[in-house]
Amino acid sequence: MGLFPPSVLPLVAVGAVAVAVHAHVGRSQARRAARAAQEEMQQAMSARDNIEKQWREGIQPVVMPNLVEREIAKRRMQYQEGLFHFAVAGVAGSGKSSLINAFRGLRNREAGAATTGVTETTRVFNRYPDPDPQQPVVWYDIPGANTLSIPEWQYFNAQGLYIFDCIIVLFADRFTATDIAIL
Repeated sequence: MGLFPPSVLPLVAVGAVAVAVHAHVGRSQARRAARAAQEEMQQAMSARDNIEKQWREGIQPVVMPNLVEREIAKRRMQYQEGLFHFAVAGVAGSGKSSLINAFRGLRNREAGAATTGVTETTRVFNRYPDPDPQQPVVWYDIPGANTLSIPEWQYFNAQGLYIFDCIIVLFADRFTATDIAIL
């Protein structure tokens, strides 16, 4: 006598067919998934090649901050709803700190004034509320652009300029590619 009684043989045969069909369907789905993964990989490699080509040609990537990065920048800059946040940006040594002092009605080297100097003075952002508590304004002295620490095309995002209500770009004698990169 066989392994299974004659009354169970049709069920065993149906089960064996079902297992074979399931294995075939599984292989077919696996092949489709592998093809889809291969296509995604080719698209990603093509996109990478395109970005590298643009980079070699001098075209800088556009990087948009996501919601989490925006919130982190707001906390870092002590952003407060209900206030106007003005950033003063520009190349190093262009007079950003002096301009902020003038807007705030302070002279350079006066108590509470933004630190000024002949060389690159502002290395991290500084936050200066308006001296008049009735004015809902906060001034931000942003480190200079076009330095070794931050390439010009990264300056806007690296400094968190995307959170400000207004950006004043200060330039000396002519508007340069660095000034454009700030915006």
